[in-house]
Amino acid sequence: MIINEKTKKYRYDPETGSDGTFGENYILYKEFLPLFGYKSIYYPKELRRKHYENIIELFWKPFQEEVFIKSKTWFTCGDLCNVA
Repeated sequence: MIINEKTKKYRYDPETGSDGTFGENYILYKEFLPLFGYKSIYYPKELRRKHYENIIELFWKPFQEEVFIKSKTWFTCGDLCNVA
């Protein structure tokens, strides 16, 4: 179903080993994800790329390790999700 394909970030995705907004957006949008109150859109691409690499290394990878690899248990943020 097309809806399931286009909204797979709201469920666990075996391709990325993650799910949810935090788990999927950084992998999908990379240096194009706005940071610092959207001021990062004016930064040079090299600086945006460096921020992206730091976020992946310092936040995303530890998040993946703790939530998806070690515990293998996770839950939603608690808000009702129309897609799920």
